[in-house]
Amino acid sequence: MKSLKTILFVSFTILSVYSCKKDSKSDKRTSPVGYWKGYYGSGTNPQTQDYSWLFRGDGTIRVYSQSADTSGGSKAEGNYTVVGTTITTQYTYISGPITGTFSTNSVVDEDFENLTGTYGGGTSTSGGGTFTLTFQ
Repeated sequence: MKSLKTILFVSFTILSVYSCKKDSKSDKRTSPVGYWKGYYGSGTNPQTQDYSWLFRGDGTIRVYSQSADTSGGSKAEGNYTVVGTTITTQYTYISGPITGTFSTNSVVDEDFENLTGTYGGGTSTSGGGTFTLTFQ
């Protein structure tokens, strides 16, 4: 009876350890797909303007600017590419007070949770300001 209890205890302990162990490779994000929220600043101004991006799995992006509420502010549609930890975008505003086409160049951390970059008008990815976004 004692050996049966020992076997059950050892089995339970082993199962507990393996069921709690996380596989870091399967938990690690490798894509920006999803909703990101943060702030941007024009020129050298502090990043105080609301800014959020919705990366879609098909390579398109929806950008929301100047409002924490996605139903307000300006909205843009565009495309993005990912090469390693570098993400570039180009988008055109379709509604709201902001008009025109903008491009960005950004770097995401290895866990695809924090994104920092620069933006510019037209095809230029700099000269407009900076931004920081966090995966939600």
